[in-house]
Amino acid sequence: MSEQHTKPTLPFCWEVKECDRDECPLYKNPGIACWLVDNTLCDGQTTSFEDRFLMVCSRCPVFLEVRKRAKGRRLSDKAMLATFDRMVNNLYSYHISLRDTNKMLEQKVGTLRSVQELSQALLGSYKPEEVLYMVLTALTAGEGFAFNRAFLFLVDSKGEYLEGKLAVGPDDYEAASRIWSDLSAEKMPLKELMSNWDEKKLETGINKMIRSFRFALIDQENVLNQSLLENRIINVPDASSDKRAWKAAEVLKSNAFAVFPLMKGQRRIGVIAVDNFVTRNPILDEEIEPLVPFTSFAAIAVDNAALHEELNRQIADLRKAHKRLRSQRKAIKRSQQLAEMGRLSADLAHEIRNPMTLIGGFARNIAKALPEDSELRGKAQIIADEVLRLETLLSQALTMTKEEKPNLELEDVNFLVMETLKLIESECEQKSIELLLDLSQPLPQVWMDRDRMKEVLINLIQNAMEAMPEGGILTLSTRQQDERILLSVADTGVGIPKSDEEMIFNPFYTTRASGTGLGLPLANRIIDAMSGSITVESEMGRGSTFTVSLPLKRRDNHESS
Repeated sequence: MSEQHTKPTLPFCWEVKECDRDECPLYKNPGIACWLVDNTLCDGQTTSFEDRFLMVCSRCPVFLEVRKRAKGRRLSDKAMLATFDRMVNNLYSYHISLRDTNKMLEQKVGTLRSVQELSQALLGSYKPEEVLYMVLTALTAGEGFAFNRAFLFLVDSKGEYLEGKLAVGPDDYEAASRIWSDLSAEKMPLKELMSNWDEKKLETGINKMIRSFRFALIDQENVLNQSLLENRIINVPDASSDKRAWKAAEVLKSNAFAVFPLMKGQRRIGVIAVDNFVTRNPILDEEIEPLVPFTSFAAIAVDNAALHEELNRQIADLRKAHKRLRSQRKAIKRSQQLAEMGRLSADLAHEIRNPMTLIGGFARNIAKALPEDSELRGKAQIIADEVLRLETLLSQALTMTKEEKPNLELEDVNFLVMETLKLIESECEQKSIELLLDLSQPLPQVWMDRDRMKEVLINLIQNAMEAMPEGGILTLSTRQQDERILLSVADTGVGIPKSDEEMIFNPFYTTRASGTGLGLPLANRIIDAMSGSITVESEMGRGSTFTVSLPLKRRDNHESS
């Protein structure tokens, strides 16, 4: 009888579960309803009573045994038990539904978080490749959507093709193991992962592969085109059974993937394909549904990046145009100076030519009439020489006022250089100047006025020789650069101050006591008439290099070069 009193009303849970956890508060405590006790060591010990009872205890053999004993014979007992069972089952269904809803909400929150982090990461100015990398990283990072790989295809500028642009993910299983091991060790947040951009990422094997493919948008038998044209996400669980997925599967080297379009309004931007190439986990429809808001933002981000690049290009073009405008203003100013000097020179010519001729003639006659040892004869000769210098200056000034009409013919620049060298070799030897030639062979002939070009070359050579009063090295070189022929005259002389480089082509500007300041302006005018240009590079104490650039194609009437 006493034995019946010691027998527990309920079975022992540790015996039913065979856990033998003597530290459990239920251990050897007979008659206690274990599902009513908190902090047990059964499954669900950290959950609330409702969750623990519905998900664990109501299916436990201990509870089921108690429920079996509670089933009475009276109809009211059976009805009460049936009511209880129905309530438990309904609560269980609600609980499962609530759990799924929470899971879905967590996915949506994760999506919004990814969009938010992506939007924050894109607040700065980035190159289009950086933006694309950020978008694809958000799709593949564990903190984001955790797909194994992501591929981006963009519509070309003419709207005719889908072109492979960028990919993020491993090339193979070995690369996947290495990448995921590094990421696991670093535990970088999504924002940091997205900003971890490097130009070298464009040179990975998977990127080189994806950039080699493009698809015509008119091809209806292509799931990538279909997703974009129909503006809907397409999940391909088995590409082998879907003919439209064959081409994409061949490119991605994957039999299961999902494709979603990038649209901004009605404008088609491209598509992104994702897969689980390494894990082989199937892509479920409920996993890609949260991508809808992300793809909308991704499309805006990609489009804005493209607009930003276009804006930068336009700014660069404007800067170039501004630079050309400043150059043209300088040219106009120089032309105005030349025109003003021309009018002045013409007036001076009429006023001083005849008196100068008379003075020079009288001085030469006086010098001839006086004895050779006469002091006056030397002074008269000085007058005659100075008058001759003034006549030369006047002649150059008058030349500057005339309109240049070059007689353009196809000529060999190298031949012109060699011909000119014969005129200066002896003078270079007298002044201890070493001549060096660096002539490219062969060079195409160029349109130029041979005689006027020789004048320019002699002028540049004489300037170089005067810059080396103690001797030095004079180098003449020729080469072709794109559609132009370049002729350079370099010296190892005193050099030109930076403040003077922009002034040396102005009329009458000279740093030499005996100079007229008309040699370089006249040379520049001659080359300009041939649609060419003269530039100078100089360093004080190391020398100067003057480079003449002439177009290979003939340009008359000062067409833009």
